[in-house]
Amino acid sequence: MLQQNLLTLYNSLIVGSLVIFVPMIFCLIFSSFGKLINKKLTSTIIYSFLSGMMIIMATFGLMKEGFEESVKYYESEGMWIPILIVIVGVTAGLFITLLIRFLIGKHSHEIHEDHSAHDHSDILYNISDVENKNSFWMILISLMGHKVIAGISLGLFISDASGIFEFINTGLILITLIHMIPESILLFHKYYSISKSIWKSILIIFLSQMVIFIFILISAYSIESIQSSCQWLMPLLFSISGGSILFVSIIDLVPEFIHNKNCSAVQWQYILVAFCIGVIASVALSMVHSHGDGNIHEHASIVSSAFIYFGEI
Repeated sequence: MLQQNLLTLYNSLIVGSLVIFVPMIFCLIFSSFGKLINKKLTSTIIYSFLSGMMIIMATFGLMKEGFEESVKYYESEGMWIPILIVIVGVTAGLFITLLIRFLIGKHSHEIHEDHSAHDHSDILYNISDVENKNSFWMILISLMGHKVIAGISLGLFISDASGIFEFINTGLILITLIHMIPESILLFHKYYSISKSIWKSILIIFLSQMVIFIFILISAYSIESIQSSCQWLMPLLFSISGGSILFVSIIDLVPEFIHNKNCSAVQWQYILVAFCIGVIASVALSMVHSHGDGNIHEHASIVSSAFIYFGEI
């Protein structure tokens, strides 16, 4: 028992280090292009790419994952149970995100008592919401929900390890890590546009990735016993995260590049292409993830061997 706990801790530290430092390294590389990160076109392309990626991640990824996880446990009892779990989860995710948005907006006095101070259409969409701290906090809170799910999922992978970095689904861990890189660049750029401080922005990335590491440890040691008695838990969490990310993607990220449509025709084409690339990339990663029980599992030992080999060099 002690040996298994030490193995779990060691693997958690390895995966946690990758989760924390790989996105930070990419953010530092991105920050080295000083003039680039200050260009308006750069931020617009980033938001366009991430909008496409996160919309698909929410629907084709998280909601689909929630449904498939539900079917594993409840198919024999009828398909209405998986459908209900996903509907309840998505509804909860949308409601929670809408409530947070209302509280943040109310706290920042965006709701004016003097109606002459704003147009009534601002109730539905207020262009002043774009590129401010409220928009950043909405994106951060939504991604935190996704990071919690990622931490729990990685912890489950780690708990099944047969040795040091010997996971059945090493490929899925790498795919999860790939997902985190553009998300971290988004948060980095978003906070940098507000604070104009590279190191404060890096600190935000470090703290946000630490959330994943904390839930890796919690999940690796306890989530399996919880899931055995609450089989609906993970599907519900996937669905809640999917609903939240879908809301923030459309309400907060899409306006970030739509309101910059007054750029040149060539730049606008770049922005649209970035959106399409984000959609395609997310679909590809989601499809590979959903087939993790197949080819990825077959080749996981090769990936693990590669890590061990390079570690010995």
